[in-house]
Amino acid sequence: METPPGVLDVRRVNSGDWRRAVFGAVNLHAGATAVAEFFSRLTDPEGPVRELLGPDLHAEYIAPQVTGHDEVFGTTVTWSLGLIRDRHKIAKGGVGGSAAWWSARYGHGAAFLTRRLDDLSRVAEIAAALGDDLTVVGEE
Repeated sequence: METPPGVLDVRRVNSGDWRRAVFGAVNLHAGATAVAEFFSRLTDPEGPVRELLGPDLHAEYIAPQVTGHDEVFGTTVTWSLGLIRDRHKIAKGGVGGSAAWWSARYGHGAAFLTRRLDDLSRVAEIAAALGDDLTVVGEE
């Protein structure tokens, strides 16, 4: 399986058509503070995510669902319902160098969002400064 053509084309992803389109797990328009807040409250048993989803769906949403080889990452990855999950984090990356995560080790949420296509080197620097490991390796 290959990445669809144009998904890394700056003109396409910055176009009005792209921004108006609805794609599951793609095309979120939000600020880093709001996304970090979402991740910081993601596992909170009294938090807004659980309240919105209800206890059963919330538990299913954050629980590991499948582990296997991921063609995009080129390695073994464990996924919840749309989020990368391992014993150290729950995370989501974005095209162009954006990422957000909840650190199970330190109990904080973090997000770095960029307005341009780039690699994940800046996110890696932020994660390292926080003591977080964003390595994508599934645990069986």
